[in-house]
Amino acid sequence: MKFLILVYLLLDSSIAFGLCNQPWDMEMTSELSKQRSMPFSCSDQIGKAAQYHANDMCQRNYFSHVSPEGYTAKDRLYRISQINAYYWGETLYRTTNAESKAIVQAWMGHNGYRQVIQDPKLNYVGFGWTLCNGWYLIVANYTN
Repeated sequence: MKFLILVYLLLDSSIAFGLCNQPWDMEMTSELSKQRSMPFSCSDQIGKAAQYHANDMCQRNYFSHVSPEGYTAKDRLYRISQINAYYWGETLYRTTNAESKAIVQAWMGHNGYRQVIQDPKLNYVGFGWTLCNGWYLIVANYTN
């Protein structure tokens, strides 16, 4: 029952986290867009999958691109956001300071994450985050 309630809350458009009209999401989209030749478009639909993953990692005490059952970002995009992504990526960050410039700077310092952010095939981004035991767990999902 908890899982169904969580999914309902994530699909409810009144939830503030992971929505592109929120200042933090707009700032993150802007900071990420500075790192590439074409700007990202923020997607609330993609953000729902990212928010689900952030909440799930906190509730079940793990930090990984793959859930304990083996689900990836592609699986979450399809199951939570109804997006059948042909091309996708994901970046994660755990921090005590959710300042967007520092997060993007850390992602750009990671070769794999930098490749995702700068990939010209990925044009849409959505964010999720949660405060979990004093840490912000931040997820960004990307699709074409």
